[in-house]
Amino acid sequence: MLEKVSDLFDLENDVALDVPGCLSPTIQRTLIRVCRDFLYKSKAWQENLALIDVVAEQEDYTLKVPYNAVIMNISGLKVRNDNTHEFETTDEYPQAYYTYVPENILRFVSASFAPQIAVTEGMKVSVVLIPEFNAHNMPNWIIERYAEGFVAGAKAEIMMSPGKPYTNPQLAVYNKQIFYSYLTRASNDAETRFLPRTISIGV
Repeated sequence: MLEKVSDLFDLENDVALDVPGCLSPTIQRTLIRVCRDFLYKSKAWQENLALIDVVAEQEDYTLKVPYNAVIMNISGLKVRNDNTHEFETTDEYPQAYYTYVPENILRFVSASFAPQIAVTEGMKVSVVLIPEFNAHNMPNWIIERYAEGFVAGAKAEIMMSPGKPYTNPQLAVYNKQIFYSYLTRASNDAETRFLPRTISIGV
């Protein structure tokens, strides 16, 4: 099952407190834009997709993307020759043998570089994700861990709008610093592989 989902728009009131008079649609669009930028730069949203059945010498595999998300890239691939053991480090597949093709395709360079043995649930794919363009629902852990960064980033962007009652370049700089501190935290999370979990996607 997918993990608990939270709504990015639940942070709207936290932004609105410091930008009185800013319209709700503006705050919401800014939160989405800041969140996508944050996750794109940090690569913090990483998931292990549901296990895939291996077909011998098959070159293309369609990946099932969780949530309302877009795959940025494949961060890892493991292939086992049987399903009697857990995936191990020795099951890592060389990155030179495969690539990611937009629209959720894992493609091996050729049939000879593809796995040669059919195995049920024999492939484990790790991916980096960002929300779809208009998506605001995402795993709860993202909101819990980075909420203050999203809020600060949205405030900073809105406060830089010229000629508004809430225009405040000085406070915008302060909030931008908070945003970047959370961005650094998220980037460190991604580098230390703090985040990936195996999820199962409902059929």
